[in-house]
Amino acid sequence: MKKEFIVVLKKHRVSGYVLLPFFAKKYDGKEYLTLSESLVPEDIMLNPNNYSDVEKKITDIAAQYGDTALFKKFSRNKKISPSDFFKSVDKDYFENYIKPFIEKKVLEIIEICKINDIKIYFRDKTDNIFYDDEIFLSTQNADIVFNFLRDQNETRYFISIKHKDKKISLLKKSIYVLSNNPCVIVLSNKMFTFSNIDAKKLIPFTTKEYVSVQKRVESEYYKKFVFNIIKSGNFVNNIGFEIKDLDEKPRAVLTMETDWKNEIIFVLNFRYGNLSFLSDSPNHIVVDFINNEKEFYFTKLQRDLDYENAVESAAYEIFGSREKKGVFKINQSSLQDKSYQTSASINFINENLNLFAEAGIVLEQNSVQKKYYTGQIKLDINVRRKNDWFDIYAVVKLDGFEIPFINLRHYIVNNIYEYRLPDGSIVILPIEWFSKYSDLFVYGNFSQNGDYISLKDYQYQTLLQLPLNSIDNQRVKQLESDLANIGKLPSLLPSKVNATLRPYQVTAFNWLTMMKNHNFGAILADDMGLGKTLCTLSLLSESGLQEGEFQDGLFSFPKKIPSLLVVPKSLIYNWIAEAKKFVPSIKIMEYSGNNRTNAVKSFSLYDIIITSYGTLRNDTKILENQEFNYLILDESQTVKNPTSKTYLSLVELNCRHRLALTGTPIENSLIDLWAQINFINPGLLGNLVSFKKRFLTAIEKNSNSDAVMRLKKLVFPFILRRTKQQVLDDLPDLIEQTIFCEMSENQHEIYETEKSKIRNSIIDFMEKGVYEKSAVMVLQGLTKLRQIACNPTLFDEEYKGESSKTDEIMRVLQNIVSQNHKVLIFSAFVQHLQLIAKQLQQKDIDYCMLTGESENRSKIVEKFTDTDVPVFLISIKAGGTGLNLTQADYVFIIDPWWNPAVEQQAIARAHRIGQKSNVVVYRFITKDTVEEKIQKFQEKKSNLAETFVSENTLFSKESGKEILNLL
Repeated sequence: MKKEFIVVLKKHRVSGYVLLPFFAKKYDGKEYLTLSESLVPEDIMLNPNNYSDVEKKITDIAAQYGDTALFKKFSRNKKISPSDFFKSVDKDYFENYIKPFIEKKVLEIIEICKINDIKIYFRDKTDNIFYDDEIFLSTQNADIVFNFLRDQNETRYFISIKHKDKKISLLKKSIYVLSNNPCVIVLSNKMFTFSNIDAKKLIPFTTKEYVSVQKRVESEYYKKFVFNIIKSGNFVNNIGFEIKDLDEKPRAVLTMETDWKNEIIFVLNFRYGNLSFLSDSPNHIVVDFINNEKEFYFTKLQRDLDYENAVESAAYEIFGSREKKGVFKINQSSLQDKSYQTSASINFINENLNLFAEAGIVLEQNSVQKKYYTGQIKLDINVRRKNDWFDIYAVVKLDGFEIPFINLRHYIVNNIYEYRLPDGSIVILPIEWFSKYSDLFVYGNFSQNGDYISLKDYQYQTLLQLPLNSIDNQRVKQLESDLANIGKLPSLLPSKVNATLRPYQVTAFNWLTMMKNHNFGAILADDMGLGKTLCTLSLLSESGLQEGEFQDGLFSFPKKIPSLLVVPKSLIYNWIAEAKKFVPSIKIMEYSGNNRTNAVKSFSLYDIIITSYGTLRNDTKILENQEFNYLILDESQTVKNPTSKTYLSLVELNCRHRLALTGTPIENSLIDLWAQINFINPGLLGNLVSFKKRFLTAIEKNSNSDAVMRLKKLVFPFILRRTKQQVLDDLPDLIEQTIFCEMSENQHEIYETEKSKIRNSIIDFMEKGVYEKSAVMVLQGLTKLRQIACNPTLFDEEYKGESSKTDEIMRVLQNIVSQNHKVLIFSAFVQHLQLIAKQLQQKDIDYCMLTGESENRSKIVEKFTDTDVPVFLISIKAGGTGLNLTQADYVFIIDPWWNPAVEQQAIARAHRIGQKSNVVVYRFITKDTVEEKIQKFQEKKSNLAETFVSENTLFSKESGKEILNLL
């Protein structure tokens, strides 16, 4: 005995014929099987390993049309029993919902049996299943022909069935219907399947050979029954009437419409003459019944589904995605609004017109409020180079229209995608134009007649987006490479400078030389103390220009094109002193004072004209008529306000090269940067309005990292910025620099008055030979002059005027503090420190102060060393020794001490073991005062204090002469 898994066909009392799984016992020599086990899911759950996957699957499907399962799925009243449900269920509800569900599950089992060779048997009421009861499954559909024979009396209708070329008759035979549609029947132990027909159309022919349709109902019969038979696609044999096949070639049409979101979609339609079908339309065959008095006939259109599917696949490949078959939409994660979605959609169509044409698809616009241009969009760009300018001529070519590219400036800069053509249609500007050419419109210079846009060499990043010829392209790319590789510049040394440039200064000199050779403006923005002045003088020493001769009476001189150096008034003398020290061969003129108008005539005799910002502002009309080689701004952040008169004066000057020097290119806002960049390279960052829109708001308010990177990329090539930390290996341990300050007019008047009094007293003492008791008086007089040189307020508390030294100290201090450095400020006068402290409070800069009167000395020092306090004000007597302040890397000596050793001790508070940074020392000296003379005496003798200033020293005739020299 063997055990075999089988499926049996059984008639259900309500559901019709169903298939059920069983295990049957198979006996040798017997012609039947005996059912031994009916399979249900509960049995399998108890011993799942005893059953195969196929057995489990069939059992699960069969259980779904069991009485309980159907009751749970379809009954709305869960309080009744399954048997009551089937007794009371509505017949139409059963036929339309429950029976189709059962038939679907039966078909699933049949397919599994076909694939896995599971046998199906008829089952009678007994448990014995005879081998003769096996139902044989066919994998090939049976063919059916619907025959209609019409004559003058009637229409006869019958069917012809064939299966594998063998005719099959249904007459007087039993049919078991397993599924109505699709039709599956069992006939004479064979299971047949039919396509495009329901089983109800077969049943009549089990009892009759044909169906007779009388004349009186003929028209309605043909209109409904025959019409549906033809439309179903079944083969029809027609005699006595005609079926005309329409030979219409399909056309593929892509219609542009809007969906429920009011967004653009594209719908693929297929046109057969006047008939139109969507890709997923179920109407594969279209039939029309024509009935007139003489005859009636049918027209039949068979859709070319192979063609339609091929076109739909081609459209899907072009779009890359679909909403559903034949419906496409441009969906992007970056879509901002509906107008952008529309723009992206039209752009996509215009960009792929050739692909749609190759696929045989034409475009139409339906249900869209606007008429959009769909056609070729071509941008012709011609770039012509003129020296360091590039002129860009561009025109947009459409079918029937040409638009100057300049006309689209407003649209591209403001991200407006739609442009109205003269015929009223809307052309959608290609989306890539907005990223590729917006810089051209923002940074370009427009010709007066509007036929071209110009760019300078330094706008090479925008030029690289344009179709340059091979020579210009190579030139611009080489330019880009040069600017990006500062470290690979050829190392050239200035030949006319009395100084040895350090490696980082050599780099700056070569970078400035390269920028000059390219006719680019530049910003040298190194930290204070790194030698911007020396690098600039080195550049000017190698950049002198001469043109012809200058006649002056009997003599002729080389006619020079000078450079104009504009600096804060307090720095004029420093520049002159540095120029005399490092480049004595250069002739420099100070353009200031009351008689400066006549000085203009002598400009061509000098290499450098130096003036202040205030003088420039007042003399714009005079200076704008002069030609300059270089226009150089020191402390260029001074002109950070682009609407100021000074700034507007500067941009009007006629110069060949521009250079800005600053330690703090940005003090308050990015507008500071725009002003300085726009000075050196006009238009590089566009106008101020566009700059605010593109960068200021995005960076300062929204912290947009992309905007930061774009701005850095634009300005990086034109700014050389090094901090002390970056060039640490190239720096000496200690850098010392003297900053000379000029007295204001009020300050100068007070100083001269007091100086005359002291001088007259000394001369009087010397003439009378009275020396013994005069030392204290002389010392007091010199102290008063030193105080006036610092700030007259130290001498006279009622003084309300200016002090150039105080202004200069604060200017330099603010620059250094803004760069996160710490500063020690030493003075011999506590009042001077208090004056600086008051200024710091007004600037909201934190500080510590140490004087002889300070208590808790250690806590004051700890506050500076252990916190972020940037400034330490120290009395030179109280803090000149005994302190370790290596957290500071800048030292200010704001008034000179008689004994230079005392200053060195003060400097040693920062410049000592433990200092990890290099120390920069600034000495602030008021020009043409006793301070300047003290400094000169310091260079001659280090024991100056012991010579004549000490209170214990006798005043002698020799010391009197020394003091007169000071005065």
